[in-house]
Parts: sequence; structure tokens; C-alpha cells
Amino acid sequence: MSEWLDAEARVERAHELYDSGRWAEAAAELQAAIEADSSVASWHFNLALTLEAMEEYGQACEAYQTAVKLAPDDLEALNCLGVNLTRLGRYAESLAAFERLAKLDPAYEPSYCNRIVTYAEMGQHDEAEVMFYLAQQVREDCPLCFFNIATSLSARGRHEEAIRCWRRALELDSAQPQAHLRIAEAYWAMGRREQAVEHFRCELAAGRSDPDVLVDFAELLRQLDNLPDAVLQERCLRIKYFLPH
Repeated sequence: MSEWLDAEARVERAHELYDSGRWAEAAAELQAAIEADSSVASWHFNLALTLEAMEEYGQACEAYQTAVKLAPDDLEALNCLGVNLTRLGRYAESLAAFERLAKLDPAYEPSYCNRIVTYAEMGQHDEAEVMFYLAQQVREDCPLCFFNIATSLSARGRHEEAIRCWRRALELDSAQPQAHLRIAEAYWAMGRREQAVEHFRCELAAGRSDPDVLVDFAELLRQLDNLPDAVLQERCLRIKYFLPH
């Protein structure tokens, strides 16, 4: 009994650590709890979420698979498993997870929404569009669906259509991650650099100052203004730290 209570206390501690962004410590607590009792599906699921936050996608998949074995009808665990298998390029397994999910609950919209990404990464864009329309039948206002199908459209060079979908994603969720960045990249690919600059600025203003984004923005500014290196460097620093121009 005391061992079980100790395991539960570790899980509670793991929740606190996870919320504080201390993911490695949270994972260690969950692993210790699982060593005491490996039969609790939710503990494996929480471990998987923690490993996913650490970008340890392979280990996260293993934990999600264990959670699904213990709770075969857990829709969220199956969905997360499919998403992480796609990240690893294990597309056949990912599609199998999503198809199983759709059989369990045909009205579970993420099973279609997330398959858009899987099919797009496989280069099977017609199938990606089918998944988009199936998702729309379940939920018309999913910002992630519009984001995902836009990525598929952009990969085919259909930038105008992609931009409309990314804009729709932003209408539905103004904080949709990377939507402004993708719009910027699409405008840049079309040669519309001034509009690309506008959306790069929106992406950076949202607090997403990823170094790769800054490098791309610097190159765009170089092309647009033909700036000397010193001026370009100074401008990028202002952008990065949101200093007034």
C-alpha cells in the first residue's frame, strides 16, 4: 500500500514539474512510479507527453504504445501515437493508428485532421485533401485543418490557395503557431517580398524568435534593401529584441 501511495505522490510531483517546464525531472518521477506499478495507462500516457515535450519522439511512441495496449479505446493516446509516428516518418504505422481511431469514433475530428499532415509528407496530396473534407464534415472551424491543408497546397506550388487557408487558420485562432511564418515564406516564393516582410514581423512579434527565422528574415531584407552587412546585422538585432527603429 505504501509503495502505491509513494508512486501516486511521484505522479503528482511529475505534474508539477511538467507544468514548470522541468520535463526531464518529471519523466524521472513518472518512470519511478511506473516501476512500482506498470499497469496504469494514464501514467504511461503522461510519460509519453513529457517525452514528447522533450522532443524524444521515439521514446514517446513507445510510451504511447504501452498506454494504448493498456487502454485500447483511449482516443487521445491513439491520436498522439499517430502524430508522433508521423514525426518519425513511420507513415504506415501512423495511418494505421488514425484509421483505428476513426473506427472507434468516426466523429473524432483529429483522426482526419492529423492525417492531412501524414499524407502531405508522403506526397499523397489528393488523399490529404480527402482528409481535409472529411474533417470539415465533423468540424468546420478547426484552425489546424486549414493550417495543415495549406502546407499541402504550398508544397505543390499553389501558394495563393495556401495563403488563403493560413489566413483562415489565423481568423479562427490568431495565435496559430507558424501561420505568419508560412505566409511569409509563400509570399517570398512568389516574389512578393514586401508582404513577406510584413508577415515575418508578425511572426517575430508573437515572441517566436527562432534563430532560423531570423536568418531567413535577414536574407529577405538583404534581397529587398541590398543592405550592407553592418546595417543588416544591426537591423536584425533590433528585430530580435523588439527595439524601436
